[in-house]
Amino acid sequence: SVLRRYAMACPAMPTCGLAVAESERFLPDVIGELEQRGFGNERVWIRMSGCPNSCSRPPTAEIGIIGRSLALYNVYIGGSFVGTRLARLYREQVRANTLVDLLAGLLEQWRRERADGEAFGDWAARTLV
Repeated sequence: SVLRRYAMACPAMPTCGLAVAESERFLPDVIGELEQRGFGNERVWIRMSGCPNSCSRPPTAEIGIIGRSLALYNVYIGGSFVGTRLARLYREQVRANTLVDLLAGLLEQWRRERADGEAFGDWAARTLV
């Protein structure tokens, strides 16, 4: 899907000794769930990292997810699709089992409120952060 094409994750656990949370093994499940909820054709840059070192560069993504602890993530939104604007912290300590619901809620709100052709990051920077 388009959403999956623009998703990126660092290797994280168990490959990286610095990782404190899942990333590469968890992001495909998150994207799959969002696809099942009807967001597969949306062009949103999602990046996920298993620790604050942010090797996959989530701070520049439209949606950045950074591992904070085992099964806990900080969610950043409002970066630009081309990486020229930093995302801002939206929610801290989001549990892995609630992450998809949070993201789906944001994407649904964006669909309702966006201007014609407005990218998710631009909408989020304008309205939420």
